[in-house]
This record gives sequence, C-alpha cells and structure tokens, in this order.
Amino acid sequence: MLATSRPYLCFAVFGLVLLPAQAASLLDNPAAFDPAARLYTSIDMRGFSDPLPLASLSDDDWGRQLRSQRGREQAQLDGRAQLAGEERGWHLSVFARRDGVAQACADTVRLARQIEQGQGFATGQRYALDYRMDYWTSRGLRLGKAFNFSLGEAGQLDLGLAAQYFKQVDIKIERFIGTAYSNPSQQLQFSGVRETAGSLMRTDNPARFNPYMRDGKPSGRGYALDLGLRWQGRSGWGVELAGFDLAAELKGRDMPRSYQQGNFLYDSDGDLIGNADGSPAVQGRDSRGELTLRPKASWQAELSWQQAAWQAGLGWQYRDQLHQARLSGRYKLDESAWLGLAFTPRTKLVELSAGGPWLSAYLGSSALDSTEAHALAAGLRFTLPLQTW
Repeated sequence: MLATSRPYLCFAVFGLVLLPAQAASLLDNPAAFDPAARLYTSIDMRGFSDPLPLASLSDDDWGRQLRSQRGREQAQLDGRAQLAGEERGWHLSVFARRDGVAQACADTVRLARQIEQGQGFATGQRYALDYRMDYWTSRGLRLGKAFNFSLGEAGQLDLGLAAQYFKQVDIKIERFIGTAYSNPSQQLQFSGVRETAGSLMRTDNPARFNPYMRDGKPSGRGYALDLGLRWQGRSGWGVELAGFDLAAELKGRDMPRSYQQGNFLYDSDGDLIGNADGSPAVQGRDSRGELTLRPKASWQAELSWQQAAWQAGLGWQYRDQLHQARLSGRYKLDESAWLGLAFTPRTKLVELSAGGPWLSAYLGSSALDSTEAHALAAGLRFTLPLQTW
C-alpha cells in the first residue's frame, strides 16, 4: 500500500462532521398512512455535528474551531426526497436518500485539533483513537399499509408496516481504531487498523488506492422495514411510536476496499512517514469484492396532549446509542392551518413550522447565527388531496 499524504489521523473528524443528522420524521410513520386519497411530495434534511459548526466545513482552517465536547462525539444524517401516493391506508412512494452515522472518541478529536493547530505533542502522550463512519445514498421504492381499529371509548389504534427497496446504492465505510503515543522526536506512533471501503471512496489517487488494481463497476441493492403504531384517545391524549430502517441491509458488488493493520509512524503535521520500524512504506491490501452494510435503525416516540386549539408533545429519538428528547407545541389558526415550535435540548435545535391543507414547512437551527450552528433542519411538503379512486 502506498503512503497517504494526509492520513485519516487528521481527517477522521472531518469525515465525522461531513455527515451533518436526525432520524426520519414521525410524518413518515407507517401507522399514519392516510385512508383518504392524496398525492404528496416532500424534501427533508436534518443534520448535527458535535465537534464543529456545520458551516465551518467549507473553511480552510476548519481545524481551528474543532472542539471535543463529549466523551463520544456524534454526527448523523438523514436527507430524503420523495413522491408518494396514499389511499385506504395504502402507501407507495419513490424516494432518494442520503443517510449516515459517524462517531469519534474525545481523544480522536483532541489529536486532530492538535495537528491542525500545530500544537505539537508532549513526549509520551497517549491517545486511544476510535473513529467510525457508515454513509450511503440510494434511490428506491417504499410500499406500506396502515390498519385502523376503533377502540370505542378508548379511542382509535392505528398500526402500520412498510417495506423499502433500495437500488443504485452507493456506500462509504471508514474505520480508524487503535492507540497512539508521541516519541521524543515529535513523531506519533500509531498501532491499529485503518480501513476505507465502498463505491464512494476515491480510487483515482495512487496515494489512496493501488493504481494497478483493475477498474471496477460497483453496484448495490438493499432493503429495510418500517413499523409504527399510533393511539389517539378521546380525552386529547395520544401516543405514537415508529421504527425506521429495521433489519436493513445493503449489499454491494465489486466494491473497492483498502485495509491496513500494523504500526504506523506520522510526523507532527500528521503526514505518514511509514512503518514504525523505519521502513519507507506501509504494507496493506487493496481489493474489490462484496461489501455488506447494515444501516443503523432509528426509533421515535411521542406523547401528545391536545386541548382546543393547542397541542403539546414530549418526544424521544434514538439512533446508534444516542438518546434525544424533543419538546414541541402547535397552535391551530383555524381548521386546517397551524403554527408550531419544537426544541431538542441535546443539540439545542429550535424549529419553527407552519402548515395548511396543501403546504407545510419547517426550518430549524441551533444558533441565531447559522454559521455557528451545530444542528440545522429544513423541510417542505406539498399535498394534493384527491377524490377516492
């Protein structure tokens, strides 16, 4: 394997913040598929990054704003566009998605910051490094059905199931796991594993991928299940629960993969010197073949209460060991128009929303100055009611 000019050691956190996220919206809960006939199109994008404001990604000196705020730094992504039709609880949609989950431990962020800011290393300083990223894009189809049950005085219960089929799948997987310590020569010795794989990795740069490896034609397919339930009581209380991308699996063929394991030596600028034993090149293996990615499932729940024109909700979101609470409120302007406000304490994301029978939208940020925001959200949905088929 040829040496890389700027290793993962420095760019691991850049990959983390490159994946601005949040889970899918409860608007996509399979239990909420409408029995009335309608067509709608929607675009949704949510993102957050713990160690760096999202707008700083385009700055050349992004490393100067890098901060370790928690023991486990997170970034997640869920972006989707869809065109859907529903009737009698049946749902059929075509969609395009971008999805990703990334994490890095505090030592990984701290080391990247020291390198980017040229702080140097204290002799004997040790770092436990752990950076992982799963990212994928696809187009596909979603088919689902909601079932409605009247509970009499107890209200109504809705259950739903949907299956997703992913085609034209592109994947990128990154791993950088091991331990590092600095020697008296201001060099960094790393012992562990580095891996990059998937059709989205660069293979045209000989510093990243073996130039003598045959050209490939990567392709991918996949599937996932969504489940949901919704209960609405006659007293104004309601409960909603949905699981997205359950039992998901993406299969790639002819995917490139670069894997290295051993002892690596870096200079104070984070550039790879070679093996820790002084040899000029790091040995590894580049290959092409099958690749399996199992996307992280996400869960969402909400307890709501409605009285007259007001509605309040307490939500919960979970993905990849990350729990988040969400507070929301909505005020009905008339029978079909409303204004909403929501707050997610974990990311400090504040969302404003408004909607009517045809159009709804939301916009959110974790800071008044969007250039300082670690979390952003935006979405638009246009609905066209139809006569029953």
